[in-house]
Amino acid sequence: MLLYAFFRFLHFVAIFGVAAAVIIENIAVKSSISKEDAINLAKINLIDNVSLLLTLMAGYTLWFWVGKPSEFYTENPFFLAKLITFSTILIFGIFPFNFFRRNKKSIQESVMVPPTTIFCVRLRGALLIVAVMLAFLSARGIGLYY
Repeated sequence: MLLYAFFRFLHFVAIFGVAAAVIIENIAVKSSISKEDAINLAKINLIDNVSLLLTLMAGYTLWFWVGKPSEFYTENPFFLAKLITFSTILIFGIFPFNFFRRNKKSIQESVMVPPTTIFCVRLRGALLIVAVMLAFLSARGIGLYY
């Protein structure tokens, strides 16, 4: 029971890290950012990626090893939709990660942010809201048919 509580706590803390990073990225990113903003966004993006990995690891631990039986989640369409949404958040995080990593050492005072990067940041924010809703539904067993 203690192990279950630990991994749930880790899962929640990691999710809050993702949410905070995505919100900050959405507020800070615009078509042109300063050199200092590029450095700060690279740091925020690193926090985002570490938090995503912790969320994923704690989530898989909760799914397969501790807590409710794995069938509780595996047979739930809302849970499967959450996995797809979470995977999409991960995939669309690649573009901002590469952009911010490349530009954190820019010698220019102003950095132009490509529309693709801005779109990915905005999309990830919207998908995070959907993922949280799907997580809420699946954790309560909504969508199970027995």
